Amino acid sequence: MAERPAWLDELTGLVRCLTCCGRYEREGLSVVGERDDGYRLVRCICRICASESMATVFVREVTISVSPSISVRALPLTEDDVLRAHEILRHYRGNIDGLFGAGRSRERRG
Repeated sequence: MAERPAWLDELTGLVRCLTCCGRYEREGLSVVGERDDGYRLVRCICRICASESMATVFVREVTISVSPSISVRALPLTEDDVLRAHEILRHYRGNIDGLFGAGRSRERRG
């Protein structure tokens, strides 16, 4: 039996049945076809209403390189982290680029 791809498990709970809107569970999703260009054909069986459907999924592997000077925080977010972010965003009126330093932000006036 072929190993189950990790991306398929990531679909669990995200894809819904067209008949009853129930979420497909892990056992209800299986790959039935693949193409070299990244497209996969997935069979979906709903455990609630037993209807079957097919989904076309595009899968692409992405490699991200991180500079050694960037530290990655492995700890989970805390309540203090959320409160700190709230304080930063409370009066911010710029765009996303300005927030992360890629562009120029518009400061709140008044």
